[in-house]
Amino acid sequence: MKNINRVFLFGDSWVEGQGTYSEITEDFVLIEPNIPFGDDKGFGKDEKTISGWRKKNSWNLFFKEKYGLDDSQIINYGSQGKDNYTMFEIFNKRFTSFIDTDLILFGFTSKYRDPARHYGFESVLESGNPILYGLTYEKIALFGEETDRINKEHLSELSKIEREVTEEYMRDYLISIYDESFWERIAQSNYLFYEKLCKAHGINVLFFDLFESYVDKKFVNELYKVDKTKYITYNDKSY
Repeated sequence: MKNINRVFLFGDSWVEGQGTYSEITEDFVLIEPNIPFGDDKGFGKDEKTISGWRKKNSWNLFFKEKYGLDDSQIINYGSQGKDNYTMFEIFNKRFTSFIDTDLILFGFTSKYRDPARHYGFESVLESGNPILYGLTYEKIALFGEETDRINKEHLSELSKIEREVTEEYMRDYLISIYDESFWERIAQSNYLFYEKLCKAHGINVLFFDLFESYVDKKFVNELYKVDKTKYITYNDKSY
């Protein structure tokens, strides 16, 4: 195997380095540097932001120490709260620049963060309609009143008939469509595509789970094959 010159990291806050502290006091107060979080669009590349500081002092540092990669460049795209689709988009943009001395480590965050995007709706819905932003488990269930407030603000800007249709759709979607298997099929399709794509191009990539299994074996049929040398936590414990 050739020497690794660059390591690319994709994932959420765990890959960014959340949980890395500049100091832990005797009474277990966790202290981070008093610096701004950083420009989200830049994914905290600036070391003068808390996001950039976390990267410099967590995965980036540990990799170089543990695997003797002092001369290797670590490019960390991990970002707090991000979904898998955001990481896919960055991965896609970088794809043609990957070479055989690169190593890509892709940490799947929870599939329930991912939007159920409805690409065919744009032509018939107003631009502020919340459906266009994708309904996700976290948006629907975890943020409660805050999500309701945001959705109501968007809905209040719509015409009366579109608001009524949207509210009815969102209600019936939760009752009749949304369940585990809905996101499982999306995850299976996404993973299958990226495994095939990376193999075809000879990309050195390892996929792993940061939360629940991105592809859960109990939801796949006997014909669905996963290469565990690529997806290293498949049907196993997550990291």
